[in-house]
Amino acid sequence: MSAFKAYERYKPSGVKWLGDVPEHWKVSKIGYEYAIQLGKMLQPEPKLQTDVLKPYLRSANIAWEGVKLDDIKEMWFNQSEILKYKLLKDDVVLSEGGDVGRASYWNNDNEMYIQNAIIRLRSNLYNSNSTKFIYYFLSLIKKSGWIDILCNSNTIAHYTAEKVTATVFLKPTFEEQTIIAQYLDQKTAQIDALIAKKQQLLNKLAEQRTALISHAVTKGLNPDAPLKKSGVEWLGDVPEHWEVKRLKFLVSEPLKYGANESAELTDTDLPRYIRITDVKDDGSLWDDTFRSLMPEVAEEYLLSEGDILLARSGATVGKNFIYRKSWGIAAYAGYLIRARMDVQIMNADFTYLFLQSHNYWSWLRSVIIQATIQNVSAEKYNNVFLPVPSLHEQDEIISTVNTKTAELDQMVAKVKTVIQKLKEYRAALITQAVTGKIDIRSLV
Repeated sequence: MSAFKAYERYKPSGVKWLGDVPEHWKVSKIGYEYAIQLGKMLQPEPKLQTDVLKPYLRSANIAWEGVKLDDIKEMWFNQSEILKYKLLKDDVVLSEGGDVGRASYWNNDNEMYIQNAIIRLRSNLYNSNSTKFIYYFLSLIKKSGWIDILCNSNTIAHYTAEKVTATVFLKPTFEEQTIIAQYLDQKTAQIDALIAKKQQLLNKLAEQRTALISHAVTKGLNPDAPLKKSGVEWLGDVPEHWEVKRLKFLVSEPLKYGANESAELTDTDLPRYIRITDVKDDGSLWDDTFRSLMPEVAEEYLLSEGDILLARSGATVGKNFIYRKSWGIAAYAGYLIRARMDVQIMNADFTYLFLQSHNYWSWLRSVIIQATIQNVSAEKYNNVFLPVPSLHEQDEIISTVNTKTAELDQMVAKVKTVIQKLKEYRAALITQAVTGKIDIRSLV
């Protein structure tokens, strides 16, 4: 940021996290500068003959990169509500609940209205302000954690219209707001394009990793090995000397559901209580989601080295985790199913590799494709077919795959570091611009 020019004179903003601001900028409140409107309470049925069905936005539609229009609902509005809750081009929409303070800039001519989980900000008739500037300012106060402080609650957090109204706002001149917004539009678009390219690279590396695993656990390491039909469509051909068996014949004891206990305790001296939401995409566990169980409750569900957990329902169905003793004493939750492999037949690490393959996920899709609620029971998991090489060959495959995936994982880590730095630069640039730490006027 040292390459940017600062304003000549500053004054205290009176707000600790904003620091000093350009002397000619006004420190105001959002409610003084913008017209604020909370959306309409959900109305699934008409109340009057003149009511009309209209599309509306929910909190789920709001994203920083823009409004998501792929899942739009409709509800009934009367004639006065149509005027009150309609979106106009250049409005900003803000999430009142859920991920409070998440905002989108509405740059669309489509007819659209707002539900009461949404707050609309519009430049009012009395004060000239840029809504694109407030969009960037909102991203600053969200990133700073200030919105979360304002919405601190023992129940469900809400960034209400009253709280939005009272939120501090830095007001440059309208000309400066416009220049800052245009500059940030240009620069963030460039940064976002770079991030998108890096994300494409991550996707390619992830696909390369999955393809590597898929080939190794279904075809082995010897490219010249004769193949045979597995008899399972989604598994395809396997080496002629391999077996193919259902999971229920490869475990040392029946599959077992976890504990149906609430996740309330956070005592790290107690057994950890693992839920699928604790599991990262890389197979490790989040530290900040740690929960625990009393020993007498956890006892029946304690995990052993190499135990595999399988998610059985919801959006994470099919996701899996292999337990290591290094995680400490742990039990597992009721929406998970434990598979304890028979080490005389099947290496748990080979099984875990198979669960990362395209073949496993193809099977999963075939199981849940006709279900209204995504659910894979222990009975269904019992019947999934796995390729079974000899234990010696399993060990060779595990060693080779781990070496090759470690190289890919190093590349992924480097790309993720670049993405994180780009995101940090993007956030810093917005912060510096909308708080007047740099004079954008000198750059245009």
